[in-house]
Amino acid sequence: MENQPVKQDSENSIAERPGPVLARADIATLVGMVLCIASLFLIWKREPVSQTMLAALPATLVVRVPPTLPVSGFELPIHWPLTFCAALCGAGLLVAPRSSNRSRWAALLVTSAAVCLLLPLLRFAVQPGVFTALLGGALTLYGALERWGIGVAPAKPEAT
Repeated sequence: MENQPVKQDSENSIAERPGPVLARADIATLVGMVLCIASLFLIWKREPVSQTMLAALPATLVVRVPPTLPVSGFELPIHWPLTFCAALCGAGLLVAPRSSNRSRWAALLVTSAAVCLLLPLLRFAVQPGVFTALLGGALTLYGALERWGIGVAPAKPEAT
């Protein structure tokens, strides 16, 4: 057997595909989804230590207890809606925007991205988890709006 040159299929060649592999809206959506979910690991609020909790501790430990205890996003009731909506925004990247399904998918994904932005606004506090979720929600909303062409002016063709 002789070594024959390998034929490359021009349809599958990455070099000949039009445009970038991931668009700006896709990257914004993916980063926003990761930030929304990662924000749940951070502190969302601080609760004061109750007097009954202090009474239950030995006297030597009372001095070491901070006046407030941190609460992560997983301990709040918003962690399921935030996780679901962020994952739905990421899963929306698997759907190609076509004229037949455009309005339904656009409404679903923009709504879920808006929920990702509104949930941290409703629980606003000067905490790292809230700020991370706000940034993630803003990125998912930007990505959904740009990907589905809502509120974005059409690009003008360049004169050559």
